[in-house]
Amino acid sequence: MLDLIFNQAKSTNSSKHFEGINGIKKLYKIIINSWKPKDEYVIASAPLESFLKLEDFFINTVHKKRIRDKVIMKILINRNGENYSMTRDNMPYTQVRFLEMDSKAEYGILKDLIFLVDYGKHPHGILIKNKEFATMFRSFFDSLWNQGREIKIPQLILVNKDIKSIILKYKEKEPLIITDPYNYNLVKGLGET
Repeated sequence: MLDLIFNQAKSTNSSKHFEGINGIKKLYKIIINSWKPKDEYVIASAPLESFLKLEDFFINTVHKKRIRDKVIMKILINRNGENYSMTRDNMPYTQVRFLEMDSKAEYGILKDLIFLVDYGKHPHGILIKNKEFATMFRSFFDSLWNQGREIKIPQLILVNKDIKSIILKYKEKEPLIITDPYNYNLVKGLGET
């Protein structure tokens, strides 16, 4: 019954639905082609699943263009995606905080565009162009941002020039070894390797 209602609902140019990983990539391509240099966009509740499914696309397409265009990004990362924070925090024009929550979905805002993405079993997203929705969700984001925990950048330790891993040492914790090539390539510039 619900499917029938949605199928009969009036279609407008103010919203669009995207299915699957390729659909989410199309959604993000619309976003990155909608911003102007020095704009700001925000992401709330970035889940681990987004990094696992689209990290290469985010690094090589979204962030590459964003940094070139000097677009500021504020991102709230869920606690289960914290290992990907170092990559983001070391990017220019980027601010990172953490949320103590678990979710497989995120939302983002760019001017009057809002997008919601579910990275669960059947990834899909919705893009809405509506100033009122964007303003409302930005208020939610600002409240969450103020509650978010700031990132603490650990001290880098040089291990071995031939090993593509970086050991991060926290004062109270055991070292964390990052072997992910995207994190390595972005973080290696912080210390001589």
